[in-house]
Amino acid sequence: MNQKQKQQEKEKEKEKEIFQIYAEKSMPITAYDIKWLGDSGKFVLLGMGISGQGSFTVNEVVKGKKIRIIKTYQQSASIKCGSIGMSEISSRKLAVGDFSGNFGIWDLDEGRRTPIMRVQGAHTTMINSISCAGGGDEYSGYGSPEVCTGGHDGAVKLWDVRQKQKPIFQYAASSQTSDDCWSVALGSAHDNTNRLLASGHESGAIHLWDLRNTSVPLIDETTNQGVCSLSFDEVSKPAKSLLATCVNSTIAVLQIKDHEMVKKDVSQSVGESWLTIWHGEWTQYTNTKNQNNNKSTFALSDSDGVVHLVKKEGKSFEFLHSQALSSQAIPSFSIHPQNPSAFAFTSFDTKARISYCSLFD
Repeated sequence: MNQKQKQQEKEKEKEKEIFQIYAEKSMPITAYDIKWLGDSGKFVLLGMGISGQGSFTVNEVVKGKKIRIIKTYQQSASIKCGSIGMSEISSRKLAVGDFSGNFGIWDLDEGRRTPIMRVQGAHTTMINSISCAGGGDEYSGYGSPEVCTGGHDGAVKLWDVRQKQKPIFQYAASSQTSDDCWSVALGSAHDNTNRLLASGHESGAIHLWDLRNTSVPLIDETTNQGVCSLSFDEVSKPAKSLLATCVNSTIAVLQIKDHEMVKKDVSQSVGESWLTIWHGEWTQYTNTKNQNNNKSTFALSDSDGVVHLVKKEGKSFEFLHSQALSSQAIPSFSIHPQNPSAFAFTSFDTKARISYCSLFD
């Protein structure tokens, strides 16, 4: 096959609808975040109920290509974000951040209707993003269980769940230059002492700390565009890359080497300049079937309801596939930790959807 034929075959492959909607359901809440629950066929949808209270549902994919709501949990303040990455993959501990600046941890295995831990006034206003790590396996990473929160007040705080009275680390821009924190991420928790913390801000600033020494950040980088999401390529191994997605159609990858040498390796615009790239996530694997072939692949979702699969090739990006999966924006999605072909996502049309990606079959 000559070069032209290869290119034609490549274009035909891109045109295929590799995402197939397996199940969808209109949900009784306005959802802001969605997360798979460990190694199960269950996921949580987090947001605001009809009457304005905070609400999240535990859902299960069942036979007949249906989604069944198992339980609904409620609290007074609307829920903005959640993270399940603070415990072993078989566990069901969920951290949630809300519009009033509080965060709580719920043990979904216990089935209690109240959180097992709650920090009131963690931030002075809404918690925009929350990320967890620790607990001791390849899913959550090693070391002590910790929660990182980023708030509308511009503060970034790290909490050890064993001592909730005050954060063990915090950063905030000066009052004169308050900079809304839109996204946080924990990664590189590959033993009991190592861990990285990243924060992304409305101004486009990205800060990265080595939590072994927080006196000076490893990097103060900027994309010049508000940072909507951050994702490390590794949680339980030394991280090599940090993916940032932004407003105005921008994505960037920061390269990490030995926790010390950090640089912005590549950045690029995706489609029209007005697009918001709401979420990005590396296709991490806990199995080994496709691990080597797709190590540098990540997924994006945008304000047009399109999901993109992208592979980082050296200092450039190769867009493997782009497909519209909703008529409205997709603010959040979650890739199953043990089955990377399974995507759970929500959109502003109030529907939760499960999609399978044939590229990873």
